[in-house]
Amino acid sequence: MTYVARLARSHAAILFGALLLSAPSIAGNAKEKASGFELSKAFREAARNAQSTVDLGDFAGASGQIGSLEAMAATPGEKYSVAALRMQLAAKRADPVAQRKAITAMLDSGGAPQNELPYLRYLAGYFSYTLNEWNDTVAQLNYARQLGYKSPQLALLLADANLRAGKTAEGMALLREAMAQQKASGGAVDQSWYDRAAAISYKLKDWPAVAGWYGQKLASFPSPQNWRTAISNYLDNPALTQAMKLDLYRLQLAAGAMASERDYHAYAAAAAQSGQHGEVKAVVEAGRAAGKLLDSDTATASIYKTANARATKEKAALATLAAKAGGAVEAADGHLAIGEYAKAAELYRKALSQSPADAGQLNTRLGIALARSGDREGAKQVLSAVSGPWRDIAQFWLIWAGQGSVPLAS
Repeated sequence: MTYVARLARSHAAILFGALLLSAPSIAGNAKEKASGFELSKAFREAARNAQSTVDLGDFAGASGQIGSLEAMAATPGEKYSVAALRMQLAAKRADPVAQRKAITAMLDSGGAPQNELPYLRYLAGYFSYTLNEWNDTVAQLNYARQLGYKSPQLALLLADANLRAGKTAEGMALLREAMAQQKASGGAVDQSWYDRAAAISYKLKDWPAVAGWYGQKLASFPSPQNWRTAISNYLDNPALTQAMKLDLYRLQLAAGAMASERDYHAYAAAAAQSGQHGEVKAVVEAGRAAGKLLDSDTATASIYKTANARATKEKAALATLAAKAGGAVEAADGHLAIGEYAKAAELYRKALSQSPADAGQLNTRLGIALARSGDREGAKQVLSAVSGPWRDIAQFWLIWAGQGSVPLAS
């Protein structure tokens, strides 16, 4: 059973209990007679006996007694009472088909208290949901909303039913509404809500939405596993450049989300393709220290040997690059790659003052350098202003910078 169904079932049980408590009782009183919910003496006595049998768990006996009651029921109140007893019996039997039929009978009886109709429509929608009847779920829950019943559970159930019925736009809008209602009520939005929204957006290849949903999830649930899931899925975006992918791998390492040999090799390959062999060396060393890369592995050993041979020369060339006209960007990238973040930030600012062609990339990397150096406030200011193709990358780093993460040693 999905989280949506579990939440709705729990809420439905509470609602139905409240419904039975607030509905006119079999014992009868003056208020019930004044409201028109009057039961005959013979019906009341038979109904009390049936109720006792239900409470005792004698399902066969209760079913027979309720059948006899149905034959006796003449008024709307009596028909409603019989249907309510059927509902209780079905609930004890955990029979959703019988529960759905009982709710329909309660609604069709004409005896349902007006103030309980929104509850009943919600319950009808819930039981249709449990039976995978998506269109009826949508119809019943929309009816409940029209009658004034609103809750995060209803919005979530309605969203899920729309999504399952193929009504993606309606479902996503309702999912946002459910989240907003949940937050407004002081409740926490479950991680699975974000995952569902991200999965739908992934299927639609709506990559800004994928980043946005994962960003919201990470803001509330910043675990290493959640960081890895978010970054791994977003890396499937075909529009990502090699530079963007490298910055995402950097973030994965910074978030402590490198979980496998494959993660370290992918990062090392991206750094190598960008000509940052000092970074390749550091990544391999980090993978070995974490126990994910083995010293005896020939592929890893070959990568490390090549990187080690080139890293020293690349680092030595950085000062010359920085002094060279137009070399600030390349020098800044080199300092960022080897963990010299303060120097990288200085050079990115210099490059930005020269009206570069790709300010989005430079501002993102300036933000990364500031965040990794410990200047989180400065990083947030820079990263929050990034727009265009680099916006999603900057937003992921913005979330990390805002979580008080301690920069890793270079």
